[in-house]
Amino acid sequence: MRILNVGVCGATGRMGRELAQLEASQEALTAQPWRIAAEIHRGAPLVAPTGVDVWIDFSAPEATMGLIETAKRPIVIGTTGFSEAQRAEILHHSEDYPVLMSGNMSFGIEVLRRMVRELPHPKRAVADVSIVEEHHRRKRDAPSGTAKMIEVDLREHGFSSVAMHSLREGGIIGVHRVRWVTESEEIEITHRAFNRSVFAQGAVMAAEWLMTRQPGLYAISDIWEDE
Repeated sequence: MRILNVGVCGATGRMGRELAQLEASQEALTAQPWRIAAEIHRGAPLVAPTGVDVWIDFSAPEATMGLIETAKRPIVIGTTGFSEAQRAEILHHSEDYPVLMSGNMSFGIEVLRRMVRELPHPKRAVADVSIVEEHHRRKRDAPSGTAKMIEVDLREHGFSSVAMHSLREGGIIGVHRVRWVTESEEIEITHRAFNRSVFAQGAVMAAEWLMTRQPGLYAISDIWEDE
């Protein structure tokens, strides 16, 4: 069976190191064997090496922009914090190559998002809705990309007012809580990542899936719908 050649942008970052550990263990839940064929490190020239089938990007917005300019390949983007102009550039790249973009590569977060859409509609109950997200003190963007995705889900469900709370403490990997509170009851939905391997697993699975897609902009939810 042919080996999937994966390039990693942001190879020296936390997620880049996590992908390297996953490669060494080969525990990714993929049907196809894979290997890291190229790496782009922080501060290196943003020229994508050849010999790569698909890229996984966990870097910074500026590095991602350099990658899409030079890598004529499918890309899984786990980076967050893009401006509207940068998002437009990513969309332009997806016209020629498949791109999967998500603020969270965990399939557990996709379950949470689906549960959120089952909350009682605002027309049926008056409730205060909030998102509380917690991450390690070194995380730059706040609120997190995942929290922003969940906020969009809630607003599309009819909640016009969604309070957002961000905490940056210690070494927390990632916690996202959605709270729905009325005068008489409360619903809380929580996703807690125990380690970063869950994001690396999801990214590699997304990369394998992306190789079967036509050009376009995809999300983790599209993998679910394809099953």
